[in-house]
Amino acid sequence: MTGFLRIALLSVACALPGTAFAQSRAYDGHWSLSLVTLRGDCSPHSFHVHINDGVVILPMMISGTGRVTPIGFVTMTISALGRKASGTGRLAKASGGGRWVEVATGQKCAGRWTAARWSSS
Repeated sequence: MTGFLRIALLSVACALPGTAFAQSRAYDGHWSLSLVTLRGDCSPHSFHVHINDGVVILPMMISGTGRVTPIGFVTMTISALGRKASGTGRLAKASGGGRWVEVATGQKCAGRWTAARWSSS
C-alpha cells in the first residue's frame, strides 16, 4: 500500500504543473485594452497587447510588466510618455476589466480598464 500511495502522490504532483500551464494558456492571444479615467486629468488610452503563457506583452511604445494567473487575475504596471500606472483586474474567456491608478507622478489619476479578446492565437 505504501508503494501505491507514493506512486499516486507522484502522479498528482506531476499532473499539477501541466494543469496550471494549460490553464494559464487559456488567456493566450491578442487583446484590446481601453483605459478610461474616472479621477484626475489623464487622457483615455487604447492599445493592443498579446498574452503568451500568462505573460502580457506590451506594444513597443509602452514599457512595463503584466501577468495573468491561471484563473484570470491580472496585474500590470505600464509606463509611457513619462507616466506610470498599475492595474489589477480579471479576464474571462473573451473579455475582462479592472481598475488602474497612476503612480509616481503628481497627476493622481485613476480609472477602470476593459479588455476584449480579438484573437486566440
